[in-house]
Amino acid sequence: LVETESYIDDYDHYQDVLDDPDADTTEFSAGRGVDLRVQAFLADELDPVRTVFLLRLYDGSLDSRLRDWDTVMESDEFFEAVLEPVVNRDGIMAEDMERVMDFGHAWLEERREQQLREAADHDLLRRAGGGETPSPSP
Repeated sequence: LVETESYIDDYDHYQDVLDDPDADTTEFSAGRGVDLRVQAFLADELDPVRTVFLLRLYDGSLDSRLRDWDTVMESDEFFEAVLEPVVNRDGIMAEDMERVMDFGHAWLEERREQQLREAADHDLLRRAGGGETPSPSP
């Protein structure tokens, strides 16, 4: 679980990338971008088959297929479906992906710093007595 959750934390923002190499801009969670997670796994020398398999187990997308696991495990269709995101994926040029990865690392670092600031602010408010108030007793 720890390994899979680290993949989610470190790579989920590559799920929806809008990249414009001419303008030297990259937008994450664009709502209209492409899924570059597998290409990001490859760029970081992760095994994309293992990583995608773990992510699919975690998110429950394999649950319906595993109900009849004894027959499913013998079918080629099951393994093709598991591997489909690895072999049937969007991609960009290697030099563009390197730039996207640089933007992605910076974006992720900024997001983590923001979360730390928000947690510190919340803690400060709580200690000052201005945080969440307990709900009244009935």
